[in-house]
Amino acid sequence: MRNILTVILISIATATSCTGGYQYIGYHDIPESGWPYGQQFDYTLSTKDSTMPGNLTLFITHDNSYEYSNLWLEISYKNSDNNQVVDTFNIEMCDSYGNWFGKGIPGHYQLTKQLTSRPVSIPDSNVISIRHIMRVDTLRSISQIGIGVD
Repeated sequence: MRNILTVILISIATATSCTGGYQYIGYHDIPESGWPYGQQFDYTLSTKDSTMPGNLTLFITHDNSYEYSNLWLEISYKNSDNNQVVDTFNIEMCDSYGNWFGKGIPGHYQLTKQLTSRPVSIPDSNVISIRHIMRVDTLRSISQIGIGVD
């Protein structure tokens, strides 16, 4: 059942991304056993240009059993000056009443969050890395994490 819901959410995200004008979009599935602290997911950008200027957008797919109201992430990449950029983000997942910000079918949600307020330039074939920095050994109830450059 979870695989069917994941396929449906991926299809929705893919259809949205095609019309949304993303230059790059990539996802990683997170196993049902959870996302261990320290495990990072890498996204290798590929573009026709030497750099990919755009805003970074985050995609998170989760279910109702996610235990927290937020998600702390560390995202790193090298910019066009070949400097390592490392940022932390506190992603709010729900309001103070427990209403999820993501959209989807009941019980499964995809949250889309723009991370940058102005375009960043990332060289072609560069890697964007994401890891959670929550204070738990294993983060559960997130099924996918994705990144997009629009």
